[in-house]
Amino acid sequence: MFFHDLIGWDVTIDNNGTPVCIEYNIKEPGTKLYQFAGGPYAGQFTEELLAFLLDDEKRKQHLPRYFRK
Repeated sequence: MFFHDLIGWDVTIDNNGTPVCIEYNIKEPGTKLYQFAGGPYAGQFTEELLAFLLDDEKRKQHLPRYFRK
């Protein structure tokens, strides 16, 4: 398993079209505020996504074992 469970990268594009890393978050990416302000990441597909994630057979078929509980 990896040392970090999730790494969040904040990237922008400069005037020359080159990606520039602004920051990275190795503890916990700051997603809570964005979800509170803008709603769930999946938007109108939230219910469908949750149904997929709760379906044991679909998880076995599509997710690597180390991501399943």
